[in-house]
Amino acid sequence: MSRRAELDAFLGWLLGTGSQTSAASFGTARSFRRRTAWCWNIAPSIPATGEIYDQVQIDGIYVGSWCCLIAIAGEHVIGWQWCDTEKKAAWAALLQRFPHRGW
Repeated sequence: MSRRAELDAFLGWLLGTGSQTSAASFGTARSFRRRTAWCWNIAPSIPATGEIYDQVQIDGIYVGSWCCLIAIAGEHVIGWQWCDTEKKAAWAALLQRFPHRGW
């Protein structure tokens, strides 16, 4: 099976309500996990567009021992930054990706 089919099966399971066994024709749930283990290593990115936003909402959420800082404009996530704790340097790293309106 191609990587595309494995990724489709993985996303179908991840975003759906079915079990790993029913996610694809891989056989057992263990086979599904083995065949799609590489999918967990995909690092999505949001490219900078240069768009200037009127408002940006920012917040942080802790996931285990890491913190994910998130920037949202309207209904869309426009960026995120992983860090160990919420601190000035991490917020600056997130916000420097977005151009600011020169007043």
